[in-house]
Amino acid sequence: MRRRAFLTAVATAAGGSAAGIEFTGRTRAATGQIPDLEAYSTSSLVNRNSGPLTDDSLVAVWAENTATNNDADGNGDAYLYDSDTPIPLVAADGGAVGFGSMLVTDSDADWQTGNEEFVLNVWDDALGGSGTVLWDESHGQYYGLSRFSQFESYAEDNGYTVQATTALTGDLPSADAVVVTTPSNAFTQSELNALADFVANGGRVFLHDQSDYGNYDATANLNDVASALGLDFRFNDDEVLDGIRNGGSDYQPVTGQFNDAFPYFADREGLGLDPSETY
Repeated sequence: MRRRAFLTAVATAAGGSAAGIEFTGRTRAATGQIPDLEAYSTSSLVNRNSGPLTDDSLVAVWAENTATNNDADGNGDAYLYDSDTPIPLVAADGGAVGFGSMLVTDSDADWQTGNEEFVLNVWDDALGGSGTVLWDESHGQYYGLSRFSQFESYAEDNGYTVQATTALTGDLPSADAVVVTTPSNAFTQSELNALADFVANGGRVFLHDQSDYGNYDATANLNDVASALGLDFRFNDDEVLDGIRNGGSDYQPVTGQFNDAFPYFADREGLGLDPSETY
């Protein structure tokens, strides 16, 4: 089911509107590229030594040049990018993709940004359009699968089986990919070894961080996973802000700075919304 049909079905079930959201002005990009992304409460990415990530072969999305980053929790553990260095928000290496924010929670889903199409394009590039994706809920995550119900439906309508798991190691053998959002509880060494073996055998891992505002990010635990997988990127313990290009607040940076070397940015067929309609 394409997204237009999915939203119509949601609207029917909800009595005329999809989660109370009115869509206006969303049109297909003239170039066939997805609309800009809105990265609510996002961290940036750094290299494996916690310095600036400047390798264009790794970075898929940067913040706009109007963005800055800061150490919002005051712990003194953020790398601060200078004004001449683009701030990376999404990176890919080997069998893993790292996102600085969740991007597709139900509260983020206005279906007018490119977020949902982008994340599904990432999945498609890694998995070929089908497969079983586990959503880890075994490490105290606030962002469990229930907070992504609209994207879950969208992904399943486009060929995926998405399943929450509280027994990650035991469920990995039946999966093609796993999503890990900011884990409050650290991974054990056996779990890290299992994830490394999973990727070595062709599995894919999608890692989602969040900004360090309020110190809710649990970045260190997520970086343990990145380290175990031998990735050339890590997550920065920071907050990215943009006072110019944002979705209403500076902690909602909007960006169209895409690295076209990655096949993540095509506006998917049939997904343009009619600006004259309410979904």
